[in-house]
Amino acid sequence: EVAGAPHTPIHTLEVLPGTRIGDLCDPATTSFGEGPIFGGHVLAAMFVNMDRQVVDGVLPPHGEPLLISGGVIQRDSHGNASGGVRLPEMDVPIATYDGTGTRARPGLPAILEFVGNLACRLAGKATPFTPEKLDALYPYHGKYVSQIKARARTLVDDRFLLRGDARKHIRDAVASNIGR
Repeated sequence: EVAGAPHTPIHTLEVLPGTRIGDLCDPATTSFGEGPIFGGHVLAAMFVNMDRQVVDGVLPPHGEPLLISGGVIQRDSHGNASGGVRLPEMDVPIATYDGTGTRARPGLPAILEFVGNLACRLAGKATPFTPEKLDALYPYHGKYVSQIKARARTLVDDRFLLRGDARKHIRDAVASNIGR
């Protein structure tokens, strides 16, 4: 299980010309393939690990499940899911990421509301931290970037993330304004 990852593969898919799935949702959505929690990166590593198991007999890594108590996903101090495979953005967060969905935004035509309520419930949402919280967590840009790099490298070493995908997480951190 990938902590914080939604179930919708992409939120930019057009359901009608000029109308994307994400446009139907309130609040805006995140998706498995388009992030910001790129569950698709863990899936890509899984397929490489499966191939390696079949071809070379190397067992894939074992990921921990999400922590659930009484049917409720347990949350860390930032409101993010505890346990599971944790991408860099979960352990070096700039938002609260929820892999459970949102709802269709009010005022849509009935058919779009129906599609929106289905698609949006499978999407996720990200609630950005306040500037004050970000400043407290990452007082300078290099601290944020170094933490993302360290987590990405650990995931590569543990075979939950491919090197090319790890570079994307690092590039995004470098390009961000966090700590600047």
